[in-house]
Amino acid sequence: VVVDESHNLRTRDSQRTKLLLPIMKTAKRLVLLSGTPALARPVELFAQVSALDAEAFGGYTAYTKRYCNARRGRFGWDVSGCSNVDELHEK
Repeated sequence: VVVDESHNLRTRDSQRTKLLLPIMKTAKRLVLLSGTPALARPVELFAQVSALDAEAFGGYTAYTKRYCNARRGRFGWDVSGCSNVDELHEK
């Protein structure tokens, strides 16, 4: 499966991501193409990296705590931050 413009999968709750994620996870081979994969925050990469290797990055909560400096805020979890960037780049 080849997914062009994969940066459009930046929100895990979008209809596009919900439609494509099961297809990507069951594909024997997967290629994600994008001119701009890391738009602003590590959380925007979650759908893409979890499709490529879910075990390496864990679930959404583990990923955001590790790479997005997730903090419980006044209105729920704030995952707009960034942490362990060097580790994320190595993976």
